[in-house]
Amino acid sequence: MAVVFNRSVQRDVSEILAYYTIGSGPELADEFFEELMLFIGNADSYPKKFH
Repeated sequence: MAVVFNRSVQRDVSEILAYYTIGSGPELADEFFEELMLFIGNADSYPKKFH
């Protein structure tokens, strides 16, 4: 199954990453993105749990 993002989600994630990068540094932004990708990977693997 493929995960498809709405354009507004992509925009929101970009804004969050910029906020974390400016406010706390790129390390926090990287941690956020890694955790987000894990969550998305879980949703892709178990779509009936995430709807």
